Amino acid sequence: MKLTRRETLALAAVATAAGVAGLPSITLAKEGDMIDLLKLMNVAIPDKVLGDAAAKVTVIEYASPTCPHCADWSNNVLPPFKEKYVATGKVKFIIRPFARNTLDAAIFMLAEHAAKSVDGGATPAPADPSAPSAETSAEPAAPADPGSPSGLSQTAIETYDNVLSAYFKTQQEWGTASDPLTALKSVATQLGFSDAAFNEALTNQELFNGIDAMRNQALNDFGLEGTPTFYINGKQLTGDKTMEQLSAEIDPLL
Repeated sequence: MKLTRRETLALAAVATAAGVAGLPSITLAKEGDMIDLLKLMNVAIPDKVLGDAAAKVTVIEYASPTCPHCADWSNNVLPPFKEKYVATGKVKFIIRPFARNTLDAAIFMLAEHAAKSVDGGATPAPADPSAPSAETSAEPAAPADPGSPSGLSQTAIETYDNVLSAYFKTQQEWGTASDPLTALKSVATQLGFSDAAFNEALTNQELFNGIDAMRNQALNDFGLEGTPTFYINGKQLTGDKTMEQLSAEIDPLL
């Protein structure tokens, strides 16, 4: 079904974190199953690869912004994980959308818009949601990375991750709001979005379709059971893993 501008915004407005649609009956992958890498890397939305593209280990996370376990992992494990593995060039990290509802889709659409705005020369979204917003920026656009599947620069990919991080940190605020669209917009405003940019981000039909395709592929082709789900060089790990659990999988591959 093709969503109009009004319908997309309306869906985001009525969705709640608790309003998760039932998932279809599928063959679920098990902990430790290996997924064919060619299939795993062939996705509808080009990956935003954070870190050294030549790293030996690829860690993919399927995440849902409305998922409490995803928020816990993002808030508490991801920062030291990035410091230990991504910043040192040992791991390249990819976060992929798994939209359980339209709030999830809306947040990934906002992150995508912010990332592309950085490389397009518009105002980048700040890392800190409490930072002041601005409508214009004197900073030049970050150079796109031709070696990246998404074509985005590392600065843009970091902005994408920062937007997601801001929503994970504030999940208890917007996730339980009586008017979720207004709550999402409040966070977006703190991140530097204008009204026009916010509306434009949430009416990107092509991206919305891509996010839906990513969800269906994860369910039907990879047997994804829930979020967060990780793939380490194709090996599936389910649930919000600790740093120790991830290190046990990653370190032997380095």
